[in-house]
Amino acid sequence: MSDPLEELKENLTPTSWIHKGAIALFVVSTMISATETKGPALIPGLAYGGWPVLSAICGAVSVALYSIRLRYPLLGLFPGAIMGLMSFFALHYYVQGRHSVYNVELALVAAVASVPGALMYYVVLRKLAAG
Repeated sequence: MSDPLEELKENLTPTSWIHKGAIALFVVSTMISATETKGPALIPGLAYGGWPVLSAICGAVSVALYSIRLRYPLLGLFPGAIMGLMSFFALHYYVQGRHSVYNVELALVAAVASVPGALMYYVVLRKLAAG
């Protein structure tokens, strides 16, 4: 029988197309939603209040997709929503008053902002794997 922590590490390594698609969904959805609140909208009629909700939903779905191979993929919904919201607000306030930004800047800001949700998700999964 294998070690549960090793199984967790193996299942969280991004190897399949589902993992890569989940990462792409998270990055694209948070970047688009945060930058769209200040300029022309891709989805006309979506008010400012709709973009954070869209980021939270996309974050929750992407983390649940990322952990689809685990025993409890739905545990990623709440931390994913937190990651999506925090990335949205960090990116939104980062691009305020700036005329141009590089994609690397946006990716770095989103990565740093999503750390608390990712840590919460990792701690919960580690407790389940060890317990």
